[in-house]
Amino acid sequence: MLGALSPGKALGKSMRRLIMYALFLLALAGTVGAFSWHQRARSDELAEINRARASLQRLERELKVRAATGQCKVNGRGWPDTVEPEWFTVDPPINPLVPIDRPWLEIAGAGEEALMDPPLRQTVTSEVASYWYNPATGVVRARVGPRISDRSALRLYNQVNGTSLKNLIEAGAPKPQTTHTDLEAARAATIDPNKPRPLIIVRPRSGAPESQAQAPQTPE
Repeated sequence: MLGALSPGKALGKSMRRLIMYALFLLALAGTVGAFSWHQRARSDELAEINRARASLQRLERELKVRAATGQCKVNGRGWPDTVEPEWFTVDPPINPLVPIDRPWLEIAGAGEEALMDPPLRQTVTSEVASYWYNPATGVVRARVGPRISDRSALRLYNQVNGTSLKNLIEAGAPKPQTTHTDLEAARAATIDPNKPRPLIIVRPRSGAPESQAQAPQTPE
């Protein structure tokens, strides 16, 4: 019959259609898979942010309660000069945004009394603590760990701390003044990776020598 396709050509056309359909299904599956992965990643990030906020709020609440009820010595501005490890002997607040080997908390040093945020907001090295506390203002901040980009890290810091900063590092921020002994103690404190013993780094004030609070012992 005039115009009729030969069996070979008809088979070839059917195969091409089948291949195109298969490629379409593969592309669709890839798109759905990528979307699902993105949604899971976003869900995991939100859960991590919520845990970080909850831990930060717990630390803030403990400071406020102890200062208001006279359970600890306060400075002239009504805030504790430090955070005692004994306050959290069983289950200290943990910052899930940073590696577990980081020191627990840093006390703001001389010249930082008026600051609302630490000069260094990311734990770029193992010497930088997870939390920063300013006893002059009662402010506690949760630092963030390494991220895929500085922009992502800054966004995360602002989300957790309720801030709107433009930079991860303040201009002229000093290098953290911790020692190798501090780091060894920090790593030794992570017997249980879910409940590290607190390690407090006290940065110098007015020329005073740096000191470090002792971490409480974990029951065997």
